[in-house]
Amino acid sequence: MARSGKIEKSNSETLSKILVPIEALKVKEFLSIKETCSLVGISRMTLHRLIKSGKIKVANIGRKVIIKRSDINTLFK
Repeated sequence: MARSGKIEKSNSETLSKILVPIEALKVKEFLSIKETCSLVGISRMTLHRLIKSGKIKVANIGRKVIIKRSDINTLFK
């Protein structure tokens, strides 16, 4: 296989791996910090600032932080 063919195949595989998780996140009702950052396209630090300022509400389950999808949606209204 030629180099350009390998590059094109790699690019298409990478794109499919990036898009599938985002589509799966759109249907989840509760998200983790990492999932929220991926979905919204912000850094963890920015998300933590939004949480600290009270713009996004979170729930703690043990050590895990859960964010309700509807709270993320209200952020953009």
